[in-house]
Amino acid sequence: MRSTTQRWLRLLPRPRRSAGPTPAFPIERYGLEGAFWLYGDVGDWLDDPERRVLLLDAQRSMESVPSLLGVSGHLLTIAKHDQ
Repeated sequence: MRSTTQRWLRLLPRPRRSAGPTPAFPIERYGLEGAFWLYGDVGDWLDDPERRVLLLDAQRSMESVPSLLGVSGHLLTIAKHDQ
């Protein structure tokens, strides 16, 4: 049996592609909070300089891992267009 997160991630739309072999726009997705929004004391972590560094380093290492995007409370999708 699949977890709810695994089922939800299967429903995430794939980046749209042009008729050619490359994407119309390069698309990047980021989880803005990761699992840290589940911490009851995340504000305390951010207020403490030493713990803030640990929290932000951990989040940066996981922010764009596709299998972990579903755990974040907010997602950011960026499409870059070269002119």
